[in-house]
Amino acid sequence: AGGVCWAVGGAGRVAVMTNRQIRTVLEGGSYFEGPRWHDGEWWVSDFYRRTVSRVTPEGREKVVLDVEHQPSGLGWLPDGSLVVSSMKDHRLLTVTDGAVSMLADLTERCGGHLNDLVVDARGHVFVGDLAFDLMGGGTPAPPR
Repeated sequence: AGGVCWAVGGAGRVAVMTNRQIRTVLEGGSYFEGPRWHDGEWWVSDFYRRTVSRVTPEGREKVVLDVEHQPSGLGWLPDGSLVVSSMKDHRLLTVTDGAVSMLADLTERCGGHLNDLVVDARGHVFVGDLAFDLMGGGTPAPPR
């Protein structure tokens, strides 16, 4: 099915952006998190399968990383290294040429699981956390 995407510009102008075709890119996932388009492929964390994958436009999946403590946010440093938030152990991981290393352990700064992230052009990583134990029924806490 096709659709039309609309954008509202300055002074209330409305413009048709383009016609789009909607189709399934990947089946069989569990819970997709942190989707990104990078280098012509769709990258995504699968929260419950505990994987980070890249998916070609044709729908071929390649698992690039297994994350024991559940992956979420994805981004890339200026050198091309992948950054992944590992939710339950509060770590930021990097993948460079297939080698995985810890960029930061944010345990002392987190009130809950790490979540999504963004990386700016200079390589600064900004990551959020849930601020409480969402899955365990915790009470939201103020930021530290």
